[in-house]
Amino acid sequence: MRRSLVVGLSAIALAAVAVPLSAVAQEYFVEPPVVRIHVGDDYQRYDNRELQRRVWELERAVSQLQERVYDLEATPVVVTPPPAPDWTCRVSAFGKTYVKTKASRGEAEALVLKACSDDTHEMHCSNITCSQ
Repeated sequence: MRRSLVVGLSAIALAAVAVPLSAVAQEYFVEPPVVRIHVGDDYQRYDNRELQRRVWELERAVSQLQERVYDLEATPVVVTPPPAPDWTCRVSAFGKTYVKTKASRGEAEALVLKACSDDTHEMHCSNITCSQ
């Protein structure tokens, strides 16, 4: 197993040297694949080289997690409050009910008062009730 591991690592080292510069530059702009860590192995049978490889993989995984956390913390959280419910105002004068709805209470009151006072005198439109 050690011989195949050494041969495999040698091949990786040779491939890394032979990689063109453009591929290395692209590596910085493309997200690397997520490093998966296998848990529960019996590490007592590992030699130094295998343990070093394991530490290197763990450090890569921690680095990816740190970058992800930094990205998430740097992203501003935009919380838009829910829209406020509209105001509905009512007034009754001489058996006729006037109803107007607007986003603000003041606008709704002004509209219902105008509608009522257009049909009757303003003094009959004083009992305005509003609700959200």
